[in-house]
Amino acid sequence: MTTVNKKLDMLSGLGWMLDEELLAQRGVLRAMVLSADGLPVVCSKDIDRSQDIPRAMSERVAAAVTGLQAVSQESTEFASKPRSSEDEPFSAGPWQRTLIQYEQAYIIIIAARAGTYLAVAMSQKADVEAVSYQMEKVVDRIGDYLGLPPRQPAPSAS
Repeated sequence: MTTVNKKLDMLSGLGWMLDEELLAQRGVLRAMVLSADGLPVVCSKDIDRSQDIPRAMSERVAAAVTGLQAVSQESTEFASKPRSSEDEPFSAGPWQRTLIQYEQAYIIIIAARAGTYLAVAMSQKADVEAVSYQMEKVVDRIGDYLGLPPRQPAPSAS
């Protein structure tokens, strides 16, 4: 078993932490840890990946959230002061969080560890600041298990 597979197995058993730490917050609907390449890694209990419809939703949402994170990260230039050269880093610094607001809901996406993100969906009744703080605590708590290296292409069969 590869190191990545071992980490994925350990992470998949941590869904209870998303339930206890995040779903317990007022207005939180669901939570998910996903890989940078758009795969759900750990889901809260309401996203039972053993059932077809929730599994399809978790996979679609993971892909969409990864796209949102990528767009947010690529927008760093917009939030930065003008650079004096192409080699100079953007002044805004690395991406950390994206907040999406709907008429009656929110989604927050935060950087977890290298190669992983934590996404939480919540109703308008949620305290966004409190949920965001709790998300940081969850990342700190399960941080040792996070940080998935990029997947390597499968060796070709020769």
